[in-house]
Amino acid sequence: MSVSRTKKFINLLHSFPAWLRKIIGISLIFLGFLGFLPIIGFWMIPLGLIVLSADYRFARSIYVRSRLLIHRFKKKRRRAARARTS
Repeated sequence: MSVSRTKKFINLLHSFPAWLRKIIGISLIFLGFLGFLPIIGFWMIPLGLIVLSADYRFARSIYVRSRLLIHRFKKKRRRAARARTS
């Protein structure tokens, strides 16, 4: 999810009551840990963090740090791929 889409999604979340956002976010993270089951997947963990980041600073910081880590990993991978092809 790009940063602009994430911001739009968080703005959309603010239209829901805080108690509902908390329930949805915690449920998504909890069910994400059951990602080995069909339909339920590990993709639910970051989505739950995005939902919780609308209300909790700790969730926002975890989400931002994970985005940075993924970005660095992808950048390093691209560099290694270019080095192999050169």
